[in-house]
Amino acid sequence: MFEHQRPLPTTGDGEDALPAGPVSPPARSRIRRPVLVPLAIAILALVGTITFLLRHDAQARISAESAEAFDRVSEVFETTLAEDASLLGAALEALDGDESLRSAFIARDTDALLT
Repeated sequence: MFEHQRPLPTTGDGEDALPAGPVSPPARSRIRRPVLVPLAIAILALVGTITFLLRHDAQARISAESAEAFDRVSEVFETTLAEDASLLGAALEALDGDESLRSAFIARDTDALLT
């Protein structure tokens, strides 16, 4: 016998206390079924709950980030529109004050407008 192995338990008269041979399958299933079925149900419920919570959290984050991006786009659009309106106002003031620019603009004479 190897040093790390323990001797089998005996009844005291030299007989082994363990049954000879493997435990029959029905005896195993009587033990396993009451333990494994509730354990499998509990694991499935836990996985389902975690999946639901993760999906709900992801949807909430997507919604929040979409709303934030929409607000940013709206602000950028308004700022760009205000800048363009200001630039157009300045161009109109320049055209209004100079008759030669106005006539070149109406005639679409780009060379006269650029000089």
